Amino acid sequence: MEAYAPRYVINGSLPPHPPTYLPSSIFYDQEIQMESWISEAVIHPQGGASSAEKLPFEEGSVQLLSAATALHWFDLDTFLPEARRVLCVNGVMAVYGYLNMKPLLNDPVKATEVDELFIKYNKVLEPHHVVSRVSLLHNRYKDVKFPFEEVNRYPDVRCTFEGKLPDIVNYVSTWSGYQNFKKVDSKGAEELLDFFRKRLYEIASACNISPEDSTTLYRDFQLILCRKTQDGPFV
Repeated sequence: MEAYAPRYVINGSLPPHPPTYLPSSIFYDQEIQMESWISEAVIHPQGGASSAEKLPFEEGSVQLLSAATALHWFDLDTFLPEARRVLCVNGVMAVYGYLNMKPLLNDPVKATEVDELFIKYNKVLEPHHVVSRVSLLHNRYKDVKFPFEEVNRYPDVRCTFEGKLPDIVNYVSTWSGYQNFKKVDSKGAEELLDFFRKRLYEIASACNISPEDSTTLYRDFQLILCRKTQDGPFV
């Protein structure tokens, strides 16, 4: 999580309040207004290690608060009022997360096979997921009631970047479900990951992509932008 307080910029000026969209540098190539706004921002001077449920910021001192693939791990009954407390009027909270990292394949049949591989992998891990947490992310945070006057949802924002197939294997090995599975059945977890690796490499090989090749990967984000337009608790 990051908190930005543009009132502390070097030149001492306070930029206009942020519009209801995220910096273009994260998702898009074109220049948009938010990019110039955030370029003047600095990390909040009161920042430091803390729990999301007890933010170390003064009331109304933050203009942009972000939570990246993390909201589902928070105690939302405590965090959301706390987020509202620290945001200033017209401050924005940006919540975003993604479910998978995949290779961008030109062959739609092979792309579908990658989708099916992820479904199989996730199915095995289902008993080991913290269901109440992961389901929030899988549902794109649709069940979360954000206590803000303006809430804008953007369910499909694609981010592409260069990487390698082993990056995907490493990524799925970090899932909480996999880590929990590994604690109770280390051999079974390793066999599952090995199956995932071999099948992914097999599919990619049909598209002339090897594990050593640099290739285009992508993540599909869900993005929620919340703006606080009034002081006080949300009614």
